[in-house]
This record gives sequence, structure tokens and C-alpha cells, in this order.
Amino acid sequence: MTSAPGRQPKTLRPDQRSIAALTRHTAFWWDLWLALAFGIAMGVGGFLDSRFHPSSPYFIGGAALCGTLAIADWLAGRWLSDRARSDALGEIVRAVDPEETAAQLPFVLVALVGLGAAVWCGFGAIVIGGLSGKLWPAVISGLAVALVAWTVLGTLSLVILTFRITRLEARIRSIQERAERAQRLAAER
Repeated sequence: MTSAPGRQPKTLRPDQRSIAALTRHTAFWWDLWLALAFGIAMGVGGFLDSRFHPSSPYFIGGAALCGTLAIADWLAGRWLSDRARSDALGEIVRAVDPEETAAQLPFVLVALVGLGAAVWCGFGAIVIGGLSGKLWPAVISGLAVALVAWTVLGTLSLVILTFRITRLEARIRSIQERAERAQRLAAER
């Protein structure tokens, strides 16, 4: 970061740097952009043709789905954090991210989006039947589809991330076991 002449450059704490980096990377997540495309398509479609306006049951289903996924995403993040505390991968993560803020951020972000989507879909279920015109039903529907899609696609991203982390944990365990075996063999000689 640059600063005025004669001033010390502004430095961020390690946890702030990791959050800032993850926030910048969030702008490039495929699930966010795909969800926005779905939402825009739904909004434009709803504006052009009122047959695209979902009724209350669709909003209720979206609220239930997103609420469930929000809880599952949060629990998955906690499970992964608890699991990593007892192994070598957890030691590596804590060396870089002592408070595990960056490690938990994707799970918390998707859980918050899911919670927001559940609330928005609940709101949509209540108001969609009483709206007239094209604009507001299209906006409410488009935003609901974008949030629901981001929740579902974000959960898919977290499943892929969890799979990669689990695979990395297995690889680290394998390396540790080989090292321990080599030490035992060396000690027996």
C-alpha cells in the first residue's frame, strides 16, 4: 500500500490481510457470477413476461432450501475446523491463520447468503401475490433466484473445497506415516 511522502505505509494485521485477500477473491468466484446470471435472466424474463413470476409456494420452497443449506454450510465449516485442530493440516492452517478466520470465511459467507436468501424468499412469499405491475415482481423474483442459486452453487463449491481439504489431509497423514515408518526402521538398524 502506498502512502503520502514521509508517512509510514499502512500495514494490515495478518488476519486483516487474509480477509482482504479472500474478499478480493470472492469477486471472482464462479458460483457468484453464475447466480447473478440466473437472477438477471429471471428478472428480465419476469419483466418481459409475467408468466415468469413465481408464486408463493416457490418462494416458500426456496426459503426452506436455503435455510437448510445455510445451517448445513455453517455446520460443515465448524466440523472442518474441529477436525483440523487435531492434525498436521490444522497446525499448518493455524501457523498462517491463527484464528482460522480465513479458513472459516467461505463457509460463513455461504451460510450468511443462505440465511439472507431464506429471509428474502420468506418476504417474497408474503408480498408477491399483492404486487401489481411488472417491475417489483421481476426485481423480487430475480433477487430471490440469484440468492437461491448462489446458496446452492456456493454449497457445491464448499463440497468441492471440503473434498480437496480431506484429500490433502489424507496425503499429509500418508507422508507422516511413511516418515514414522522410516524412523522405526532406522532405529531398528
